[in-house]
Amino acid sequence: MVDNKNNYFGLEYFEYDFINNKPYFRYESREDHTYVLLNKNKAIYVGVTCDVRSRIMTHKRYRNFDKVYLFKFEENEGFLNRLKAEKLERNLIRNLNPKYNIMHKKYT
Repeated sequence: MVDNKNNYFGLEYFEYDFINNKPYFRYESREDHTYVLLNKNKAIYVGVTCDVRSRIMTHKRYRNFDKVYLFKFEENEGFLNRLKAEKLERNLIRNLNPKYNIMHKKYT
């Protein structure tokens, strides 16, 4: 379970450490989230999803990472949450320059 709350520029995020926790990621929410995959404290991918668990486990099959940061927005704001999540995604990609966000690097 993700219960490790932190703060990044006024946005609450949760941290899940795959090294010190079980490799099975559990997180139940259908709201949009922005997530950052890290390997050795370096961002390797930033994305947006409404099915966090499924998306993270898919990444786990193809990418080597040891931490996930999840940014959650207000509940029940629907499309507005998606816009906030995508805006944060673009800003994080621009600032963190993750290795696997190739398409966004061309357009941001």
